[in-house]
Amino acid sequence: MKHIEIIGSVSALVFGVSLVVISLISASQVQSKGLEVSHKEMYFEDDVLPDHALYPILMVRDRVQLELAQPEDRISLRVAFAQERMHSAEMLYEKGKPELALSTATKAQKYLLTAALEVKAMDMSEDLQTYVFTALREQTEHLKQLQEKYNDDQYEVLEKLIQESKSVFTE
Repeated sequence: MKHIEIIGSVSALVFGVSLVVISLISASQVQSKGLEVSHKEMYFEDDVLPDHALYPILMVRDRVQLELAQPEDRISLRVAFAQERMHSAEMLYEKGKPELALSTATKAQKYLLTAALEVKAMDMSEDLQTYVFTALREQTEHLKQLQEKYNDDQYEVLEKLIQESKSVFTE
Protein backbone atom coordinates (compact mmCIF):
# COMPACT_ATOMS: atom_id res chain seq x y z
CA MET A 1 0.00 0.00 0.00
CA LYS A 2 2.81 2.39 0.90
CA HIS A 3 4.57 1.66 -2.42
CA ILE A 4 1.44 2.62 -4.33
CA GLU A 5 1.27 5.95 -2.49
CA ILE A 6 4.93 6.66 -3.24
CA ILE A 7 4.51 5.74 -6.91
CA GLY A 8 1.41 7.94 -7.11
CA SER A 9 3.19 10.87 -5.50
CA VAL A 10 6.24 10.55 -7.74
CA SER A 11 4.02 10.25 -10.82
CA ALA A 12 2.09 13.37 -9.87
CA LEU A 13 5.33 15.26 -9.26
CA VAL A 14 6.81 14.21 -12.61
CA PHE A 15 3.57 15.16 -14.37
CA GLY A 16 3.51 18.58 -12.68
CA VAL A 17 7.15 19.34 -13.47
CA SER A 18 6.67 18.29 -17.08
CA LEU A 19 3.67 20.62 -17.41
CA VAL A 20 5.69 23.54 -16.05
CA VAL A 21 8.62 22.82 -18.37
CA ILE A 22 6.36 22.49 -21.41
CA SER A 23 4.56 25.74 -20.58
CA LEU A 24 7.85 27.59 -20.08
CA ILE A 25 9.22 26.32 -23.38
CA SER A 26 6.01 27.30 -25.16
CA ALA A 27 5.99 30.74 -23.56
CA SER A 28 9.61 31.40 -24.49
CA GLN A 29 9.12 30.91 -28.21
CA VAL A 30 8.88 34.23 -29.97
CA GLN A 31 6.32 34.21 -32.72
CA SER A 32 5.66 36.67 -35.48
CA LYS A 33 2.76 36.34 -37.88
CA GLY A 34 2.23 32.76 -36.79
CA LEU A 35 5.74 31.65 -37.71
CA GLU A 36 8.51 30.86 -35.29
CA VAL A 37 11.09 33.63 -35.58
CA SER A 38 14.08 31.51 -34.67
CA HIS A 39 15.01 27.93 -34.24
CA LYS A 40 16.85 26.56 -31.26
CA GLU A 41 20.56 25.95 -31.66
CA MET A 42 23.07 23.95 -29.71
CA TYR A 43 26.45 25.66 -29.39
CA PHE A 44 29.20 25.68 -26.82
CA GLU A 45 30.11 29.19 -25.76
CA ASP A 46 30.25 31.03 -22.47
CA ASP A 47 26.93 32.76 -23.02
CA VAL A 48 23.71 30.82 -23.43
CA LEU A 49 21.46 33.01 -25.55
CA PRO A 50 17.69 32.68 -26.02
CA ASP A 51 18.28 30.78 -29.27
CA HIS A 52 20.13 27.99 -27.41
CA ALA A 53 18.37 24.67 -26.86
CA LEU A 54 19.10 24.76 -23.11
CA TYR A 55 17.88 28.32 -22.58
CA PRO A 56 14.44 27.28 -21.21
CA ILE A 57 16.20 25.40 -18.42
CA LEU A 58 18.06 28.57 -17.46
CA MET A 59 14.77 30.47 -17.47
CA VAL A 60 13.33 27.97 -14.99
CA ARG A 61 16.42 28.37 -12.81
CA ASP A 62 16.05 32.17 -12.90
CA ARG A 63 12.38 32.01 -11.94
CA VAL A 64 13.10 29.65 -9.06
CA GLN A 65 15.86 31.97 -7.81
CA LEU A 66 13.46 34.93 -7.93
CA GLU A 67 10.76 33.06 -6.05
CA LEU A 68 13.11 31.94 -3.29
CA ALA A 69 14.95 35.24 -2.84
CA GLN A 70 14.31 37.80 -0.12
CA PRO A 71 12.92 41.17 -1.35
CA GLU A 72 16.27 43.01 -1.54
CA ASP A 73 17.97 40.03 -3.14
CA ARG A 74 15.08 39.67 -5.60
CA ILE A 75 15.60 43.27 -6.73
CA SER A 76 19.34 42.67 -7.22
CA LEU A 77 18.59 39.47 -9.14
CA ARG A 78 16.17 41.30 -11.42
CA VAL A 79 18.83 43.90 -12.18
CA ALA A 80 21.37 41.16 -12.94
CA PHE A 81 18.89 39.29 -15.16
CA ALA A 82 18.07 42.53 -16.99
CA GLN A 83 21.73 43.20 -17.64
CA GLU A 84 22.27 39.63 -18.87
CA ARG A 85 19.29 39.84 -21.20
CA MET A 86 20.34 43.21 -22.58
CA HIS A 87 23.77 41.78 -23.33
CA SER A 88 22.06 38.78 -24.96
CA ALA A 89 19.90 41.10 -27.07
CA GLU A 90 22.98 42.87 -28.37
CA MET A 91 24.68 39.55 -29.16
CA LEU A 92 21.58 38.21 -30.90
CA TYR A 93 21.43 41.28 -33.10
CA GLU A 94 25.07 40.75 -34.03
CA LYS A 95 24.25 37.10 -34.88
CA GLY A 96 21.66 38.32 -37.37
CA LYS A 97 18.57 37.64 -35.24
CA PRO A 98 16.99 41.10 -34.88
CA GLU A 99 13.48 39.88 -33.96
CA LEU A 100 14.75 37.68 -31.15
CA ALA A 101 17.07 40.50 -30.05
CA LEU A 102 14.09 42.86 -29.82
CA SER A 103 12.08 40.36 -27.79
CA THR A 104 15.03 39.79 -25.46
CA ALA A 105 15.55 43.54 -24.98
CA THR A 106 11.86 43.85 -24.09
CA LYS A 107 12.23 41.15 -21.44
CA ALA A 108 15.35 42.87 -20.09
CA GLN A 109 13.37 46.07 -19.75
CA LYS A 110 10.55 44.26 -17.95
CA TYR A 111 12.98 42.88 -15.35
CA LEU A 112 14.54 46.28 -14.74
CA LEU A 113 11.28 48.22 -14.58
CA THR A 114 9.89 45.68 -12.12
CA ALA A 115 13.00 46.12 -9.96
CA ALA A 116 12.68 49.91 -10.13
CA LEU A 117 9.01 49.86 -9.18
CA GLU A 118 9.67 47.42 -6.32
CA VAL A 119 12.54 49.47 -4.93
CA LYS A 120 10.30 52.55 -4.95
CA ALA A 121 7.26 50.80 -3.48
CA MET A 122 9.18 49.04 -0.71
CA ASP A 123 11.13 52.12 0.32
CA MET A 124 14.44 50.25 0.15
CA SER A 125 17.85 51.59 1.14
CA GLU A 126 19.24 54.52 -0.79
CA ASP A 127 22.19 52.42 -1.96
CA LEU A 128 19.86 49.86 -3.52
CA GLN A 129 17.78 52.61 -5.11
CA THR A 130 20.91 54.18 -6.58
CA TYR A 131 22.05 50.79 -7.87
CA VAL A 132 18.72 50.13 -9.61
CA PHE A 133 18.35 53.59 -11.11
CA THR A 134 21.96 53.61 -12.34
CA ALA A 135 21.30 50.26 -14.03
CA LEU A 136 18.11 51.69 -15.55
CA ARG A 137 20.01 54.68 -16.96
CA GLU A 138 22.69 52.41 -18.41
CA GLN A 139 20.10 50.10 -19.95
CA THR A 140 18.30 53.09 -21.47
CA GLU A 141 21.55 54.00 -23.21
CA HIS A 142 21.89 50.43 -24.50
CA LEU A 143 18.32 50.60 -25.78
CA LYS A 144 19.10 53.85 -27.61
CA GLN A 145 22.15 52.26 -29.25
CA LEU A 146 20.10 49.23 -30.25
CA GLN A 147 17.31 51.48 -31.51
CA GLU A 148 19.67 53.06 -34.06
CA LYS A 149 19.96 49.66 -35.77
CA TYR A 150 16.22 49.26 -36.32
CA ASN A 151 13.59 51.06 -38.33
CA ASP A 152 9.81 51.41 -38.43
CA ASP A 153 7.88 49.14 -36.05
CA GLN A 154 10.90 47.81 -34.17
CA TYR A 155 12.20 51.35 -33.72
CA GLU A 156 8.86 52.33 -32.18
CA VAL A 157 8.92 49.34 -29.80
CA LEU A 158 12.33 50.43 -28.54
CA GLU A 159 11.16 54.04 -28.29
CA LYS A 160 8.31 52.89 -26.06
CA LEU A 161 10.78 51.02 -23.83
CA ILE A 162 12.96 54.12 -23.57
CA GLN A 163 9.95 56.26 -22.66
CA GLU A 164 8.96 53.72 -19.97
CA SER A 165 12.42 54.11 -18.46
CA LYS A 166 12.14 57.88 -18.48
CA SER A 167 8.71 57.74 -16.85
CA VAL A 168 10.16 55.81 -13.90
CA PHE A 169 12.64 58.64 -13.32
CA THR A 170 9.90 61.28 -13.27
CA GLU A 171 7.47 59.45 -10.99
